[in-house]
This record gives sequence, structure tokens and C-alpha cells, in this order.
Amino acid sequence: MGIGDWIKKLTGKQIPTRVLVVISTNPVECAYCHTPIKTGSYVVQCPFCYVVHHAACWEEGKGCGVFGCKCSPKRKG
Repeated sequence: MGIGDWIKKLTGKQIPTRVLVVISTNPVECAYCHTPIKTGSYVVQCPFCYVVHHAACWEEGKGCGVFGCKCSPKRKG
């Protein structure tokens, strides 16, 4: 299942992956892995909380990396 499929499953909407252009001296960090997102990287912006993730991190984490967000994966336990 690709990124677009996950977003559609969670939100019912098809939301495209975006390319982020960083024009800031302060690096933008991925909400999942907490490493800087480089200019030209493929990213996913959460459709609910608008936080940015590396596209691969969104897929690996199965959704938003922000705890409690509607697009974050359900926690077991």
C-alpha cells in the first residue's frame, strides 16, 4: 500500500505527495524520524495537523508521527 493509499484510507481523500522547498535557515524536521528534511525531498504533509514527514517515514510509520493526530496509527495496548 503506497502513501496515497494510506492517506485515502485514513481521510477518504486522495492527497498528493509534495516536494518541499526549504527557504529557511531553520531546518524543517520530519515528525517521524526527527531529522532535517532536505530541499527537493519527497514529503507528505498531514491533512489534519499539517505537520511534514519524509514520504518514506509516513509510509513506514503508517501515517502521521504526531501522537493523537487523526492520521496517526492506532496504538495497541
